[in-house]
Amino acid sequence: MTLQELVQSAKLQNEKAFGKVPSKRATAIVRAVLAELKNQIKDAQEENVAVKGFGTFVIKPVAADKAKPGAAKTRISFRPGKPKGKDKQGD
Repeated sequence: MTLQELVQSAKLQNEKAFGKVPSKRATAIVRAVLAELKNQIKDAQEENVAVKGFGTFVIKPVAADKAKPGAAKTRISFRPGKPKGKDKQGD
């Protein structure tokens, strides 16, 4: 999936959120947001990066590969936030 396809899909799913923003401009906005998110994750090192209303990126160091000693590795996983209006039991 390309970034343009992702934006187009998002526009179809939620036309109201995008309003009359042209696809080219929407793609530039999404690219800027993702770049900033990448920077936040990169700078966090071993901390979690939480985006309120979206979710948390969990950053954990992992054992270095034996074939490449000294190469630091990091595992990043994403835990989505709870949707608005949902309680803890998902009802």
